[in-house]
Amino acid sequence: MATFDFTRIRGTPKSRNDSFEALAVQLFRVFLQPPAGSTFVSLRGDGGDGGVEAYFRKPDGRVAGVQAKYFFQLGNAELRQIEDSLTTALKNHPSLSEYWVYIPFDLTGRVAAGARGKSQAERFEEWKNKVEATTRAAGSALSLTLCTATVIWAQIQESDPHGGKRRYWFDESILTQAQVQQCLDDAIAFAGPRYTAALDVVTGAHVGLDFFGGIGDFAAWRDDSLAPVIAELRSLLGRGDKALEILGEPDASSVRSTLEAVIEASERMTDVYSVASDAAAVKQGLSNVLPLLTKARDAQEQAFNAEHGKNRDSPSFRQFHAEYMCAFPAGEMDAAREWEQAALELQTALSSPEMGAATMHSLLLVGPAGIGKTHSIVSAALRRLARGGYSLVVFGDDFGRSEPWEVIRSKLGFGADVARSALFECLQACADNTELPFVIYIDALNESPLDARWKSKLPELLAQCAPYAGIKVCVSTRDTYRNLVVDARFPGYAFKHSGFAGHEFEAICHQSA
Repeated sequence: MATFDFTRIRGTPKSRNDSFEALAVQLFRVFLQPPAGSTFVSLRGDGGDGGVEAYFRKPDGRVAGVQAKYFFQLGNAELRQIEDSLTTALKNHPSLSEYWVYIPFDLTGRVAAGARGKSQAERFEEWKNKVEATTRAAGSALSLTLCTATVIWAQIQESDPHGGKRRYWFDESILTQAQVQQCLDDAIAFAGPRYTAALDVVTGAHVGLDFFGGIGDFAAWRDDSLAPVIAELRSLLGRGDKALEILGEPDASSVRSTLEAVIEASERMTDVYSVASDAAAVKQGLSNVLPLLTKARDAQEQAFNAEHGKNRDSPSFRQFHAEYMCAFPAGEMDAAREWEQAALELQTALSSPEMGAATMHSLLLVGPAGIGKTHSIVSAALRRLARGGYSLVVFGDDFGRSEPWEVIRSKLGFGADVARSALFECLQACADNTELPFVIYIDALNESPLDARWKSKLPELLAQCAPYAGIKVCVSTRDTYRNLVVDARFPGYAFKHSGFAGHEFEAICHQSA
């Protein structure tokens, strides 16, 4: 079987060691095949992998992790490195049940009937059997899987039917940072006065495009918008449980179990990728439970009004009973209201423009002429490049009768021998390596020579990109042309650019600086 030389794996954007780690994580994610409901976490770039580069946490709590070692022999020192990484992984993940180790070479086998000592394969098997026996004796099961160069090559071939992944990892002449920078420089030159670096003011479009491009400040958004409502819902599980009893069975139990599932899924939303995987289930859970929460609130209000009178629903009534009677007659009604309010707030947070942009793979930016759409797109691409994310900015003027993907291929410097699937596989591999999506920005669809073609060509392009989770497409058009270039088939998030509205002072300061 022909193989590539892993000593020549791509050395950019960081190093060959980093690229090998990225490739190992990519293959592990494809070939582990964890059970449904498992959560994937990548630790690359976090300043220390804790014994694993990435891992799956399965629904039963067990962990499957992967470690990559970029060395080309297996002596005592190298085997000790693997053992140290495994020890660290077990400390950080006590429920580790599978451990995959990727190395870029094949182990030597036994020679001279063993007269020259144990081979690399024998030493590894001996160590593997010892580790697995030790963990079994301790009451747990750990499976070790070694992926050598031959195994890696077979995995690459199986997961790369059109050769785009191989082209990316082993041809450093394509998709370099210099090429991407040159494409952006060309876009800035073409944009002319429509892009002005001095006016890079943080607007709503700025924030939305950053979240779409994977560089939005998710941690700050979570702390401000998500964490408080999750904490409130978690608190209500205890103090507000009785308020749900008014629904009777089986509704009360159904509401409780759904809310518990919603809270657990919301707590797993620690980054944009987990939001993308869990948000749909949370939204569906909220849609199911909100009518019942409204019903509980209505019933509690009716019960309170029947016993105490509607005019008693006041702070003074609550304070009197709390201070002088040590009673809380409005407690269950208030808890029912809090349940409904918290569920609505969570629904609103997950439907925010930030999350709408972050979790979709296509974005439509609309606005009147001169509002700053081109500037926002070019600026977003530059910010992404500064953070290690690759983008391509093209314009409606670039598209004639050629297929959109062919224009993208040409702009990125690929030859005509590169087929569409190979191109997109290559862009996906780039996204895997940088850990940020590859974003294709098409500005001013309305300025295409045959602008009406976009109504059919855009859905076609988006469908072609759909199998590749790491490729995103953002398009813009003047609002008056929106119905000419897109229709109801557009599957993404629509964002209206409002210019400097609300940021006029900052814009003036930037302009006069």
